[in-house]
Amino acid sequence: MASLAFIPTYTPKNSVGHNPATDYQIGVDHGVVGCGLRIKRKDFHWFTIINDKLVYNGPPGEQIGMNPWAESGRHWYIYKVKHHHMLGDVDTVLAAAGLDRTVLPNSQNRWVKNPAIQRLIDYALTQVAA
Repeated sequence: MASLAFIPTYTPKNSVGHNPATDYQIGVDHGVVGCGLRIKRKDFHWFTIINDKLVYNGPPGEQIGMNPWAESGRHWYIYKVKHHHMLGDVDTVLAAAGLDRTVLPNSQNRWVKNPAIQRLIDYALTQVAA
């Protein structure tokens, strides 16, 4: 089964100025998301966790060459996204979608293959459309 979602978490360790809120704002300002992986397939939905809030970014678009997070000192692969839609507190959003934290990835395994994640995707899409 292919992964249905990718859910990285902004962490102080890898953030510009060790501040996840700064990293999030950089992504918003540039309309991008970034990760340490080069992603070839684009048939999944990207979410981000920032300070225990869940953000829906949608499917990733084209990879771009610029790195707005260069100040972090790390190499990131950067992808265009349509939005950074703040869904809200992780547990509240998951409950609204009929899920709990067991659907989220563990540690560095950020890919989600659990078919139940489709409920979160559907919930996010309705929130974006509202």
